[in-house]
Amino acid sequence: MYAYEKLAAAAERFRTELQPSGYLVGRTFSVADLTLAALIAPLVAPPEFPYPQPQRRHPLFTPLRETLAAAGLLYWTRDMYTRHRGRSAEVMGEPGALRTE
Repeated sequence: MYAYEKLAAAAERFRTELQPSGYLVGRTFSVADLTLAALIAPLVAPPEFPYPQPQRRHPLFTPLRETLAAAGLLYWTRDMYTRHRGRSAEVMGEPGALRTE
């Protein structure tokens, strides 16, 4: 099975499982939402992702992101990160140190 076929199958399952609440199970954020958002995050590269994302604007990801967008997964993942990913507690190094991302 090709990657895009697998993505289409996953997108169909996502649409089937998505509740009116916008979550996968019930009315609140669950481990199911966390798992799916975490698996898709490297492709979506949400701003809240705590690590550098060199692929964030790479043109090779454009067709993949378009496929995710058509399935609703791109915006859903961004929304999950915006709503449920707080600021990182990572120690940022010395005061005044420049951050790469």
